[in-house]
Amino acid sequence: MKGIEMSHTRVVQGRISEIFSSIQGEGIYVGIPMIFIRFSGCNQRCSYCDTSFFEFEEMSIEAVVDRVKIQVSQGTKFISLTGGEPLLQAEFILELLPHLKKEGFFAYLETNSTLPDRLDEIKEFVDVISADIKLPSAAKSVPLWEKHRIFLEIALSSEAEVFTKAVITEDTDPEDIDYLADFLSAIDSGITLVLQPDSTTISGKLMERILSFQKLCLAKLRDVRIIPQMHKLLGLK
Repeated sequence: MKGIEMSHTRVVQGRISEIFSSIQGEGIYVGIPMIFIRFSGCNQRCSYCDTSFFEFEEMSIEAVVDRVKIQVSQGTKFISLTGGEPLLQAEFILELLPHLKKEGFFAYLETNSTLPDRLDEIKEFVDVISADIKLPSAAKSVPLWEKHRIFLEIALSSEAEVFTKAVITEDTDPEDIDYLADFLSAIDSGITLVLQPDSTTISGKLMERILSFQKLCLAKLRDVRIIPQMHKLLGLK
């Protein structure tokens, strides 16, 4: 396959774990076929994370675009930038997205929403932002609310469609959910919130908790959905 013209592009390498085609398994675009570019590395380590991103290939912009074009046979024009945390490689993404947009692709960014400055660098090229909100009790992490707040304000100032997602575990504290509902309502009560069970084996206890959390959030937000990881339920990558 003939490579695209890169003479005007700075030499920059991306750390790419894999590039593959599948359906979107999470969030409001669930079931939509996409080409996934999985970036290596993450600035967070959540208790429920099951993604391995320590092995990677250093790839040029040209190599990534050519690999993506090979996947087009699935008939999709959506590119999911996922990880790890893609925004750790914002410089590479800033070079990559104009080439993908020129080829007619839409950019779908999956992010932990903790790197607002990096988002600001690339936001004009992103069409959809899936912003993960890290609940301290579920992720077993320090509170990241201020980073999330700045991130969402930048995201909502862009032309991209923005929705939020929070992973729910059996350890999720109702106080975190109450805080989350107030937090999002203060930013934009119309923003979509997806409550995502952390497992494909959803116990009755966990489902009961999630339903109660949805009811709590709907008292303060207009759009709250429960969506599991469908790709795992279907046995897909």
